[in-house]
Amino acid sequence: MAPRGYGALEVTQDGAPTLVSIGEALRAVSLVGFYTFGGTQANIALFREMFVEDQRWLTSEQFAEVMALANCLPGPSSCQILVSTVTLATRSLLAGVLAFVFFLLPSAVVMTGLGCAVRYANPNSSNNVLDQPGVVDLRIGVSIAAIAVIMQGSKKLAEKLCPDAFRQVLFSLACAATIVTTAWWATPVCLVVAGLLHVAHTRAAPSSALGVVPSSISAAPSPPFGKAFGFVLFAGSWALLIPFVTCQVLADGSSAGCPGSANIVGIFYRIGCLVFGGGPVVVPLLLTQLAGLIEASHLLLGFAAVNLLPGPMFNVAAYCGALLGGWPMAVACWAAIMLPGIFMALGALPFWSRCREIKVIQQFLGGVNAAAAGLMAAACVSLFLGIVGQNKWRASALVLLVASGQILVLKAPLVIALGALGGLGSWLLGGSVGGAAAAAGL
Repeated sequence: MAPRGYGALEVTQDGAPTLVSIGEALRAVSLVGFYTFGGTQANIALFREMFVEDQRWLTSEQFAEVMALANCLPGPSSCQILVSTVTLATRSLLAGVLAFVFFLLPSAVVMTGLGCAVRYANPNSSNNVLDQPGVVDLRIGVSIAAIAVIMQGSKKLAEKLCPDAFRQVLFSLACAATIVTTAWWATPVCLVVAGLLHVAHTRAAPSSALGVVPSSISAAPSPPFGKAFGFVLFAGSWALLIPFVTCQVLADGSSAGCPGSANIVGIFYRIGCLVFGGGPVVVPLLLTQLAGLIEASHLLLGFAAVNLLPGPMFNVAAYCGALLGGWPMAVACWAAIMLPGIFMALGALPFWSRCREIKVIQQFLGGVNAAAAGLMAAACVSLFLGIVGQNKWRASALVLLVASGQILVLKAPLVIALGALGGLGSWLLGGSVGGAAAAAGL
């Protein structure tokens, strides 16, 4: 086995993976919190490029399985993928935790500062800042670039994970089903059904390929802890719901039944445990759960701000916490919404590492991987309809950004930067890329 600290997770002749040193991994992810614009799917596409193509810490199949695992769990999917990948590559829980901090901290600090500013200043004076023409054009340029990044990532995933006609059908069905429904249960149902269909197909046609290449199974990295610790992390995250739900019941029954701060933190913890579907589901839930505590206009201001920043949309929790109780409440609410999903993902890793070596699980994962690629394609379509629509200027900008990434082989951060520059350039030149922003809801 090669010594630790010398780059990617390569496979030795005996099929055992070498390990990435903690220092090497942290150098690779130390700046992700500053350029991961574009939302969850763009971040996932960027992580795939980084971990599969550049660093080669995981194979495409393994990355798709980590992505599928994250999609089956509540919480911030991009964070779960990052933490799980770094933890597996280094076999160090500390490295995974530090990667989590690097990814989230820059945006969380900015959102906390904005929340404190709105709390202690005149909120109405800031309400229209993010709707100014230049800022709107910047937001739209970044959003279009994010679609380009997701399209490239989806294409690469589909080429790798859908090598036969049956998995291409599963890819198409998962994509179509996810486009027509936004229900929280749609994603896990698509993944499970696709896996079961592939198992049935493989058993009916023994000559068809397995969903996961056997050599990649033997080379799979394992987490740095066993099933017992994993069970504690996973089950403990759900068990903590009990005191928070109890607190909510007491608060509903009596104004003195439960401390106000504990009740507020409980709201964010419940959302962290129950929000399937990622960032887009968070804001509607917060609007309903925080009704009477935060004005809708103030929450939408935070939503607009977090869309301008790198990292996951879950960072809006820091803004809401700061509005409700300054920076201490911001830290508490941010941790409450983030940590349950992260602990569940880490807790599931030992079971995933063992189960994926079973033949029927390999067949099941073949279908799950194809459906996971379809989910990313569905995100492309949904974002295109919501951001580009029938606007010919935005459509042409998207074509140019996709071509730039494909022909010039640009990395995702450069494509995002080009989109931002294009949006600002459109504003300075009086163009139409940012036109009709209000109609697009941006």
